[in-house]
Amino acid sequence: MSDKTAFVLGGGGSRGSYEMGVWKALRELGIDIHVVTGTSIGAVNGAMIAQGDYEKAIFLWNQIETAQVMDVPVNDEHPLKKKVWQTYQTFVLNFVKNGGTDTNPLRQTLGSFIDEERIRKSEIEYGLVTIDMDRNIPCELFREDIPCGKLIDYIIASASIYPAFKPHRIDDVRYLDGAYHDNLPVKMALEKGAGHIIAVDLEAFGVVKKEALALAKRLTYIRCYWNLGPTLVFDHTVMQRNIRLGYLDALKSFQVYEGCAFTFMRGFGNSAAEQMGGYLPLRSLLEKGSAGFVLDQLYLRQLEKIFEEHGVLEPDEGTTALVCAEVAGEVFGLSSETIYSYGIWQEQLQRQVQEFLIPEQEEKGELCFADTLYESARSLADRRSRAILAGRVIADTVRTQKEQPFPAGFSILPEAFLAGVYLAAGSFL
Repeated sequence: MSDKTAFVLGGGGSRGSYEMGVWKALRELGIDIHVVTGTSIGAVNGAMIAQGDYEKAIFLWNQIETAQVMDVPVNDEHPLKKKVWQTYQTFVLNFVKNGGTDTNPLRQTLGSFIDEERIRKSEIEYGLVTIDMDRNIPCELFREDIPCGKLIDYIIASASIYPAFKPHRIDDVRYLDGAYHDNLPVKMALEKGAGHIIAVDLEAFGVVKKEALALAKRLTYIRCYWNLGPTLVFDHTVMQRNIRLGYLDALKSFQVYEGCAFTFMRGFGNSAAEQMGGYLPLRSLLEKGSAGFVLDQLYLRQLEKIFEEHGVLEPDEGTTALVCAEVAGEVFGLSSETIYSYGIWQEQLQRQVQEFLIPEQEEKGELCFADTLYESARSLADRRSRAILAGRVIADTVRTQKEQPFPAGFSILPEAFLAGVYLAAGSFL
């Protein structure tokens, strides 16, 4: 097997900040990169990586604004939702008037940060993807395939997402964003002889060729559990969060920490499993609480889907406990940017649960029947209330050892069940 390591970077606009966090982690882990391929913003980041200028790349992401990428008048002081609305409204107007938005600001920005000569001399092989619009031909190009003096042009071509942006012209040929062909160019890296592929999928618009991923002899596939935000609005708060999440997710991918949605110190899953004890056989617990009713396959499939979303395909006690903990943490709004020890996690989750329970314990006076129905419906519309209800039913089921049917509709709420298991087992209620 080749000892070459390739860093494959997906496209996704401002979500590309996440890739900077991954790069930071790889540098700390001492992982050498021999090949870098990218599409769209992945081509921009890949150029900076091939250039070997981490500090300059981080500086770019720390100060970049929407107006430095495209000709869109967005006030960066406005709330994110308003900036998104302004941006997409401008895209529509520009497409109707001019056939797309101009990317001249991106050329000026890249001209200040990308050094073509250094990239061509770099020991890291660099490639990108774009599409010849006029002939409808995909172009998978390494630096040696790109004419001297044209590298920035081809990077812009790789990032020209039509119809939001105008096609980018190079020598009277129009080019489009490579995402329409391959938004995660693993195949290019394999063709350069890479034995280890580190692929970062931003889960944005574009084609991801799963068959190429399957061909990798050794694959480290990095994606974020959380939504990385809008792709074409460069919001500093969102981008700083994404850098942090990319850093943590990369460290988890290399087993420095545990978890998927959250980041835990090693051994967390075992500690959580020890605490949960008899609550861990989830299927038997469900069957016990179903009064002999045969659990329908849809419910089990929903549970399996949650495990898959958390990166667990073959659950054991430790990973089951981790998933239950993460679902509870998500329901009660714990931070995804913190590294948790077992004790700190328990403390912070307990605080969030108690803060939610206090108003419930301070109910005012008696309610009429109609008010009671309204309050019950309102309560069950809140995912925290559903988790607490589930936890109480589960705790009572385990404590009394009786077959007790779950409340109506509970079987379609697997998130509430998993969070409830963790709350019941940990005596949070």
